[in-house]
Amino acid sequence: MAGLPGSGKTSIAQALAELLPGLVISKDEIRTALFRPEEIDYTRAQDDVCFAEMLRRTEAFLTQSPGQCVVLDGRTFSRSADMQEVMDLADRLREPLYVIECFCSDKEACRRIEADMKERRHPAANRDYRLYLEVKARREPLPLPALRLDTSLNMAACIALCMNYLGRPQL
Repeated sequence: MAGLPGSGKTSIAQALAELLPGLVISKDEIRTALFRPEEIDYTRAQDDVCFAEMLRRTEAFLTQSPGQCVVLDGRTFSRSADMQEVMDLADRLREPLYVIECFCSDKEACRRIEADMKERRHPAANRDYRLYLEVKARREPLPLPALRLDTSLNMAACIALCMNYLGRPQL
């Protein structure tokens, strides 16, 4: 899953994991597992530690269960080098790689982020509209083709598009 904060990555990841079925590996869950609350700082270095753990867990799972589905969630993949690491892992494991890039309007992302902050639904304390704008400003194009998914569509339409992209159309 790729996309800016508030673009709907987690909602789509969870829905897909239930249907496929698949395993969601979440950067936010890994961060809270690896670091005590007072240690969480959301630096690039800490993000990289969490991402390395995401890839380690993916490799361990797919080595033991080849052909199964893993959904990576929580990384924006705004830097092409991050996606290259995933591409290299998929190549090494000889597993197919599908990338779904979630997007929505700035206004919708702001609305979602503010609602999540108000209701404390998202575990990342640094996730606000300012972060959205920062990531958007430095975002690099993905280094491979992806499904560009407008998550302002209803969930059923989004999931149908994803399943078709994955070659698993719903009946």
